[in-house]
Amino acid sequence: MMNGIMIRRVLAQFYMLRVQIAGFLLQWPLSGWAFQTPLLRGLADIGNREVGMVSQLAAVQSVYLAITANLVLLWGRARLDGERVAVPQPPGQLLGPRRFISLASLLFWTGFMADVRTRSTASHFWAAAIGNLVLVLFCAVAIEELLNAFPRRGAGYRFFLLPLPGLWTDSFRWGRAYLVYVFRWVLRVKIPRRVWRTRRWILRRADRVLGPGFLDYRGMRPRGMLPGHGIALALLVLMFVTFEDSGLQFLNSGSFAYRYRLIAPCTLSMALSGALFVISVLANLAFFADRYRIPLSLVLLGWITVSTWLAGVDHLFWSEPVSPSQLGEALSPGQVLELAPKRFVVVAAAGGGIQSSGWTAQVLSGLQEDEQGPAFKRAVRVVSGVSGGALGTMFYLGTYDGVWGKAYPPAEARRRAMASSLDAVAWGLVYPDLHRLFLPVPGLMWRDADRGWALERSFAQRAGRYPGPTLLSLGPLVRSGLPVVLLNSTLTAEAMPVVFTNSRFPGPETGSTARRGIRSFHDDFRLETRLETATRLSATFPLISPAARPSELKGKNAFVDGGYFDNSGLYSLMGWLEQAGMSMPPSAPPREVLLLQIDAFPEEPGMAARRAEFSWYRQLTIPFETVVGVRESGQAERNRNEFPLLAKSLEGRLNVHLLEFRFRPSPRCALEPPPLSWHLSQLEQQCIAEAWTDPRIVESRRAVAEWLAGL
Repeated sequence: MMNGIMIRRVLAQFYMLRVQIAGFLLQWPLSGWAFQTPLLRGLADIGNREVGMVSQLAAVQSVYLAITANLVLLWGRARLDGERVAVPQPPGQLLGPRRFISLASLLFWTGFMADVRTRSTASHFWAAAIGNLVLVLFCAVAIEELLNAFPRRGAGYRFFLLPLPGLWTDSFRWGRAYLVYVFRWVLRVKIPRRVWRTRRWILRRADRVLGPGFLDYRGMRPRGMLPGHGIALALLVLMFVTFEDSGLQFLNSGSFAYRYRLIAPCTLSMALSGALFVISVLANLAFFADRYRIPLSLVLLGWITVSTWLAGVDHLFWSEPVSPSQLGEALSPGQVLELAPKRFVVVAAAGGGIQSSGWTAQVLSGLQEDEQGPAFKRAVRVVSGVSGGALGTMFYLGTYDGVWGKAYPPAEARRRAMASSLDAVAWGLVYPDLHRLFLPVPGLMWRDADRGWALERSFAQRAGRYPGPTLLSLGPLVRSGLPVVLLNSTLTAEAMPVVFTNSRFPGPETGSTARRGIRSFHDDFRLETRLETATRLSATFPLISPAARPSELKGKNAFVDGGYFDNSGLYSLMGWLEQAGMSMPPSAPPREVLLLQIDAFPEEPGMAARRAEFSWYRQLTIPFETVVGVRESGQAERNRNEFPLLAKSLEGRLNVHLLEFRFRPSPRCALEPPPLSWHLSQLEQQCIAEAWTDPRIVESRRAVAEWLAGL
């Protein structure tokens, strides 16, 4: 009977510690696994300036989890049973488990920082990390000593047990011997009776709301907070103030606005701040809800429902109605063809995050730097980009005057295309989006921002200015040599492609068959937006960047990544070529077209030579793997079959020749797959530069030069 009761109590304690256990596992080892994935690999790429902040936040998270876990161990039973108890005397309850939790928190910090070290480029990593850990531990010990320096009944519990002499028990003799003298003048201050009456009134009201586990009692009357809640509350307030200040620092740093730069947080520190904020909220909600036997998931669902009703979680992007005169000035594919040279170049840049952005910029700017560079710049008439390929295209446009201001050199386009935007995504996710979810106060700071807005603003700031040019404002520049850009996105409601462009494609005069199901943002929605916004919408992979709707459009249509329909950029480019070819007079001489297909990822390896063993959980994941695989293989097969048919149908008007520029990593770069996030490490940037000198790429560059020599 007693064994059964003990087992139930132990299981109840584990249940009440569920948030703390999940927090420790998220800190490590799950974070270490996440750093190895292509999507989150860039999080741990930090330098000397960021190590201290990351170490501090990880240490604060470990300390806070240990303190709240100690609170649950000490007062969880009273909370769960509804027992109004006085503080037991003397202190020293459950010292074994509490010591284990405090020691485990240090081990989890060590494991987390060791995983960060594998990706970090800091030269004095462990010196900075351990120094900041010691600073946090000193502050935690000092706060506990100060709170326990005041002699009161029930004091004496330590909530973070360091494995050091005198700090491994609930004894506070050292603190009482010194700190009481320091604060004796505070202890002698006489508190008016009115303050005591107000305090008793507050405690009675708090008892009705909070219940047992928060307060200690004399008989059935509350007389104060239980030990430990004070330090937990102090840390919670400190974390919240630091959390808000961190977001403000980043907003005013060079990532968004070139005003001034403080010690702006890095991506990983913002992710840790967000995790710490969520853990602190969930830990308090769980301790409160356990008294009423309410599942934490139900509490969260109710809170999210209320926050959605109060503040809303819709994601919008800037748009404005387009005027007929603006549309009339935009060039159609046929008009662009009339201005093009006899032999011209079109480009399809495939998607794939910042890897595609960097490789697209490397190919286009690298061809500008080759011997036939000026001829290549004049010959490029259309660039169709998807996701990261659209981003690389946006930065490549900066090599033309009037897009982002004065033209910058090709090398600068590469540098900007490879610069990280992961910090902007982290800021938008942790601050504006998290605020709307947990602090649904209308009019609150960053109320109209989200991670999509943050991402496109970082794009524009890196490209040259914010806000950037509108798409149709770039239309007149096409007459002077600027390429037509096709930035591809996908409509969620219709699952069809939509194109953002600085031209008239597909125009209203085009028949439904020739449109190939492609929607025009200008013609079909009668709306205009900015270049960086269209680029972000082409690269809107949910979770990283949210599906968004135009601010001027009603209805359910939202825009997501163009890769959902076609990740190569070929589909809309084939539609453009088809419409351009159809507009040519029958007697016109044929045009020669060189189509450059840019792909930033190496070819998939062939079938494995050995048999692979499937675990039971593969039956759960295979349906999703198949859906993703069919989408990718279906797109490739469709383009592989349609392109020869289109090229054959255009013979005599447009003679299309295909040339591929596929990223092929060097042996040292092939050890890991390219990243899928918005961050490239220094090594990954070097890998892109090395791939540009691959023999097959050099042969393709020579083929482009020979083609341009015929102009």
